[in-house]
Amino acid sequence: MTEIRPLNENIGAEAIGFDLRQPLSSEQISELHQALLDNLVLVIRGQDLDPIQYRDAMAQFGEPMLQHREAFRLPECPDVSRIVNREKMRPAAMWHTDHTNHELPPKATVLYARKLPSQGGDTCFASMYAGYENLSEEDRDTLGAMVTINSMEKDNPTYSAKDRDQYDGGVPHPLIRTHPETGRESRLFPSEQGAGH
Repeated sequence: MTEIRPLNENIGAEAIGFDLRQPLSSEQISELHQALLDNLVLVIRGQDLDPIQYRDAMAQFGEPMLQHREAFRLPECPDVSRIVNREKMRPAAMWHTDHTNHELPPKATVLYARKLPSQGGDTCFASMYAGYENLSEEDRDTLGAMVTINSMEKDNPTYSAKDRDQYDGGVPHPLIRTHPETGRESRLFPSEQGAGH
């Protein structure tokens, strides 16, 4: 028995009763996909996956996109990358949108926690739909005419020369984006500090 349980009025739901080690039925994939579209953040607790199982489970929703930090890709499964607050990888301390320095950013960022600190280390999310819907018509018109240029952080030591050659060209994106599946509009960035990386 599976269930989708909303966690908040604007964002987040919990998917209950799914085992991602097993291939999902087309109905289950549709249910999870719709839950992600409706809730923006989807939590699937209680999974025990190795990197291959993780990649294969997520590939049921679309082709995985290579992370642009080559050094952090897993050798046995390059489609999966480590995120560690060691090895010069800085914590993402400001609001941001992932991978906007790609011409086609991914439709979702997927995280799977293996080791967590006893306190802190939270990943926070915000609904850019709600952010857009709370703008005045004047602000929507003003922002709707703007374009952002998205490139990698210049001072980040975890990007290799190869990463920069491949992904640091400065990609333009509209500040207000329309979701290709839902048709809903949202701000690209949660705040003026947000930036592609």
